[in-house]
Amino acid sequence: MGTLLKYLLYALIIIVIYLLGVGFYEGTFNKDSTVGEISSDVAQGTKRIIRDGYDSTKETVKDGYEATKDKIEEYENDRKEEKTTPQLEETPDSEMKNTSSSPTSATGGFVEN
Repeated sequence: MGTLLKYLLYALIIIVIYLLGVGFYEGTFNKDSTVGEISSDVAQGTKRIIRDGYDSTKETVKDGYEATKDKIEEYENDRKEEKTTPQLEETPDSEMKNTSSSPTSATGGFVEN
């Protein structure tokens, strides 16, 4: 659990650094900006990024569920079709022992009468 919290903290730090960089690059933050303004913008940006990530993850899971559901239905339909197709009858081994019309010897040649 500690490792998970550590990675979440790292992700949060990366998001904050990203938002600060974007703010300075776009000119939103300058030397006259107060700490309150910057922290407010960073907090709003962090919430937006987390919400967008949550929404995209939710959509990805939903799409994966739908794709899996479609594959399962396709598989079930294929199984139903296999059950409805007629099966060939198998002949018992006793009937298959001597199917030739001429008797043969043990060496594979014809038996002379």
